[in-house]
Amino acid sequence: MDIWRAVRKGWDRDGRRHPLAVFVLATAATGASSLVLAESAAELRAVRWALTRSDLVAPPPPFDARLTFEFSRVELTIRGGCWRVQSRYRLTGVTLVIDRWRSFDPCRSGGASDTAEAVPYEPALRAFLEARPTLQGSADDLTLATAEHQLTFKAEPRPGAAARAIVIQVAPERRACTGMVPMQCLQIRAAPGAPWRLFYEDIQDFAPEPGVAYRLRVREEVLTNPPADASDVRTYLDAVLARDRLIGR
Repeated sequence: MDIWRAVRKGWDRDGRRHPLAVFVLATAATGASSLVLAESAAELRAVRWALTRSDLVAPPPPFDARLTFEFSRVELTIRGGCWRVQSRYRLTGVTLVIDRWRSFDPCRSGGASDTAEAVPYEPALRAFLEARPTLQGSADDLTLATAEHQLTFKAEPRPGAAARAIVIQVAPERRACTGMVPMQCLQIRAAPGAPWRLFYEDIQDFAPEPGVAYRLRVREEVLTNPPADASDVRTYLDAVLARDRLIGR
């Protein structure tokens, strides 16, 4: 692995070296100081990491090809489609150490087909993480690598701890609406048979395909200081539970 290439990439847009790059440089050259470790861990926890590339033997669940990692101080939460894994972790130098694979918990509301897609990938992912991959990163990306395999992630905004999880349906077509300017709004509802309502904001990290209805688990975060003329609630995609051209009928 080219640690120095990762370090050269690890600069913020304002020209400062990103803490993850400092972490790699310091541990590779001199051994990690507690300050560097603390900065790196804080940056790791500040965002949600979405999988962009995997070369594991088992492919990621094809259900929207979405796998995300979220780090708390002691726990790693992995989400993909309609399933979730939680494990304790720690950082030892540039190595990610999984202490305990605590649970594999397919969400019950997503349907058997969603769970079936995730099950074959779980053992391969667990084996990869238990092999103690090394961590490299820059301002926008993160790489976990062993001698045999590599996972690459991009940084996404992460909802706060107080964000609440809800399940919604999204209609297969947008409708004309007017906010500050005329635009096309998503139509959402909380339950089958309920009336559709216009959704004037974006769902973070959600790019719907026209003509396809979705069942989503999202997280809603109330913003303390929302932008002017914007909603005080920000909605994040948590998982795609189902997608179907028939749901919205």
